[in-house]
Amino acid sequence: MSKKPRFQPKPRTVLIALFPGFQILDAAGPIAAFEIASRFVPNAYAIRTAALKAGVTPSSSGIGMPTESLSGQRNVDTLVISGGNGTGDAMRDGKLAA
Repeated sequence: MSKKPRFQPKPRTVLIALFPGFQILDAAGPIAAFEIASRFVPNAYAIRTAALKAGVTPSSSGIGMPTESLSGQRNVDTLVISGGNGTGDAMRDGKLAA
């Protein structure tokens, strides 16, 4: 029996949750790790970034990262929540916690 699947596996969705004041490395590091893994298994991961408000979310360094809205996100296989100086406010944000 062949170990090669007869069909193309569905990409796993990785959602990186951001908030104002996130640490850029805490988002970019996981993004890079999943991107590099996809070099070995093409299309293994679909990586997305999201925040409470869609648009550009500013990091603690002032560099912004484009995001879609966290509202209504479905079918997420892996959720990564970034860290950084803004974590205190983020943890107290009921909408973000939900």
